[in-house]
Amino acid sequence: EDERAIIDSQYSDEVESAIEISHLCKEFLPKGNEKKGTVAVDDLCLRINPGECFALLGTNGAGKSTTLNMLLRVLEPSSGQAFIEGVDVTRVNATDDLFLNMGYCPQGE
Repeated sequence: EDERAIIDSQYSDEVESAIEISHLCKEFLPKGNEKKGTVAVDDLCLRINPGECFALLGTNGAGKSTTLNMLLRVLEPSSGQAFIEGVDVTRVNATDDLFLNMGYCPQGE
């Protein structure tokens, strides 16, 4: 709630976050006979400061991998924005050099 309030405030542009996620959502299309799709990420707001080591923790199906896949441009979000060093990576014009200082350690299956 605190993160969402800061991101929604008029002063959030003054904060120099390395990563800022604003109202990120991902809903997958229905499969088979399902009437509704699966909501994997629902209105995520988050800031990560430069130099911070950050971990997403949660139960299976909480949206951790989906969130990282949206940040890394593997998946397109249904809505919301994600910024790395001020560049919106949900847009096509984000360049690969933005990701040079970012490490990603997925859990193996």
